[in-house]
Amino acid sequence: MSDVTFLKLLKQSVLAIANEASPYVAIVATTSLLSHHATSSRNSSTDVTAAFSGVQSSTSFVTGLFNFLIAVVMNHVGNAVGAKAWGEVGPRIRFSVFSTLLVGVVCCLLLLLLEDFILIDLLEYDEEVLDLARVYYKWRAFTVPAQLLLKVSTGVLAGLQMLRAFSFLNIGVAIAETSGIALALALWTSNDDTLKTAGEVSFAVNSAGSVAGLLLVFVSLPKRIMQENSEMRDPLLVSADNDNAAKKFSPLEFLKNSRDMLIRSLFLQSSMWSMSILASRLGSDILSAHHVALLLWMTTSYVIDGFADLGTMIGSKLLGEGDVKGFKKMTMLLVRMSLATGILCAAIIAMFRDSIIKILLANPTSTSTDALHALWPLLCLAQISNSLVFVYDGIMSGCSQFRFVRNVLVSGILFIFAPTLVFEYTIFPGYITLVGIWVSKCALNFWRAATSVYRIHCVVLKEYDKEDDKEDDDKDDNDTIIT
Repeated sequence: MSDVTFLKLLKQSVLAIANEASPYVAIVATTSLLSHHATSSRNSSTDVTAAFSGVQSSTSFVTGLFNFLIAVVMNHVGNAVGAKAWGEVGPRIRFSVFSTLLVGVVCCLLLLLLEDFILIDLLEYDEEVLDLARVYYKWRAFTVPAQLLLKVSTGVLAGLQMLRAFSFLNIGVAIAETSGIALALALWTSNDDTLKTAGEVSFAVNSAGSVAGLLLVFVSLPKRIMQENSEMRDPLLVSADNDNAAKKFSPLEFLKNSRDMLIRSLFLQSSMWSMSILASRLGSDILSAHHVALLLWMTTSYVIDGFADLGTMIGSKLLGEGDVKGFKKMTMLLVRMSLATGILCAAIIAMFRDSIIKILLANPTSTSTDALHALWPLLCLAQISNSLVFVYDGIMSGCSQFRFVRNVLVSGILFIFAPTLVFEYTIFPGYITLVGIWVSKCALNFWRAATSVYRIHCVVLKEYDKEDDKEDDDKDDNDTIIT
C-alpha cells in the first residue's frame, strides 16, 4: 500500500503548481515582449497587443476545451498502473495518442476554415490589426495538434506517476517558447513581422515539446515496468491478459468520459465568456476592472490546480491498488492544504488591495477603481470556495466521477448562474453591476463546492468502505473454510 504523507504531498505539490502556472506565466511574459518590441517598429503597441490577445484567446478556447484529456488519460493510465495491469497500459496510451492526434488535426482545419469569421465577424478587427492577426492566427492554428499531443503526453506521464518528467517537460516548453521569442525579436529588432516571428517560434517549440513528450512516454513506461519486476516487454506495442484489478480497457468508456468532460469544459468556458460579454456592455472601464478580477481568479486557480493534479494522479493509482485508506488520507490532506491556501490567498488579496490594483491597472479610472473596491470583499471570499471546487474536481477525476462533475456544472449553469443573471437584468434593468455579474459566478462555485463535498464524503467514500468490508468478510470466510 502507498505511503501518503503531508510532507510527500507538499513536496510534490511544488512541482505540480509550477507545472500548472508555467503556461500562464509564459503568456504574460510573451505579451510584454511583443508589446515592447512593437514600439521599435511601424506597428503600434496597441495594435500588436490587440492582435495577439484576440488570436491567443480564440485558439486557447479550442485547446482549453480539451484540457480534460489530461485528467481522463491520467485516470485511465493511473488505474492500470495502480493495479499493475501492465497489459492494459499500452491500449490506453495508443488510443489516447491516436484519438488526440485526430482531434488536433480536425481542430486545426476548423480554425483555418473559420479564420475570416473569427477575425472579422467576431473580433471585428480593422485593416491594420487584421493584417497583423492573419499570419499569427495561421501559425497558432498549426500549433493546436502539437499542444493537444503535449496535453495527452502529460496525462500519460502523470498516470505513470512521473511527476518530475511531465512537470519539467511543460516548464521547459514554457521557458523555451518565451526565451525563443525574446531571442528572435532581439536578433531582428528592425523586423516588423513581430507576430509572425512569435507564431513561428511557438509552432517550433510546441512541436518539439510534443515529440519530446511522446519520447518520454516510450522511455518511461519500460522503466516503470522494470521497477515492478514485470516480465512484460514492448508494452506500448502489445496487449496482455489482464489478471489484475484494473478493468479491461474500453474505448467506449474512454470516449464517454471524454464526452462528459468536453461538455463540462464547453459550459465552463461559455460561462466565463458570457461574463466578459456582459461586463463589456457596462463600458470599457468596467471591462478593465472585470479583467483584473478574472486575472486574480485564474491566478489562484493555477495554485490549487496543482493539488487537483495530485488528486487525480495519486488518487487513480491508489484506487487501482485497492488502497481505499490511502485514498481517504490523501483526500483529507489535499483538502486541508487547498483550504489553507485559499484562506491565505484571500488574506493577501484583502491586505494588498490597492497595491494589486496599481500593479494590474497602470492608470485606473475612478470608475474602474470604485467597481473593484465594491467587488473586492466578494473576490476575497470566493478564494475559499474556489479552493474546494478546484481540488475536489481533481479528486473526483481520480475516482472516475466524470459524469457527476459534468451534471453538477451543467445544472449549476442552467439553474443558478444563468437564472441569476437573467433575474438581475429583468428585475433591475439599467442597474446591473460588476458585483452582480460575479455574484452569479460565486453562486455557481458554491454549488459546485457543496455538491463535491457531499459526493466524495457521503457517497463515494462510503461505497468504498462497504466494498472494503465485503472483501474483509470474504477473506475471513475463506480463512475459516481453510481452517
